[in-house]
Amino acid sequence: MSDNWYFYHQQEAKSSWTLALASERAQINKTLKPELNTVLDVNTSMDEAMSLEEKSKVKYRGDMYFDFDCEDKEEVIANFKEFLLNLVAMGLDLDTLRIYVSGGKGFHIEMPACILMAKVPLHGIASLPLIYREVAHKLFVNTLDLRVYSQGKGRQWRQPNIKRANGNYKVQITVAEALEMTPEIYADMITRPRPLFPVIFFFFYS
Repeated sequence: MSDNWYFYHQQEAKSSWTLALASERAQINKTLKPELNTVLDVNTSMDEAMSLEEKSKVKYRGDMYFDFDCEDKEEVIANFKEFLLNLVAMGLDLDTLRIYVSGGKGFHIEMPACILMAKVPLHGIASLPLIYREVAHKLFVNTLDLRVYSQGKGRQWRQPNIKRANGNYKVQITVAEALEMTPEIYADMITRPRPLFPVIFFFFYS
């Protein structure tokens, strides 16, 4: 395996997965505007012919991620708020999170890896999606999707401000907006793109 890091992107849902250097992720997002990217980077291209032993050595890097999905907006909003308040009760500053309405059935949250690890390994972590799944199990509330912690090429993650097939958008929201969310506010927010904004962010690679 080389010292390079990679990710996969899809121009639109159900299109082919395209391999690219992780160092080019920002530029690809800016110019090609893919609908989906793999949420984590991998340290090798994922060849279908790889043995189980080879796959077990693949390392991943990237932030913890949570996906809330439910057709019932009242239910998913209540569970989403419960999850955030549980994090507050644990002492987490919600301003360190990137929070989104997904434009479909719920919400996405991205949590900096350094919140979970005192030192984030520079060279990645084997089976990181499975480690994240265990964290999600510990924090579980209803409508939190545990299927998103997949290995292999990884999990495709919808990109913000790209129009979905349903005509809506995934957009970033503030903590205050998250805690005040209603089905009516949700329905309005997803109708148009919205500028991204920075969050409190810190990290340390060892």
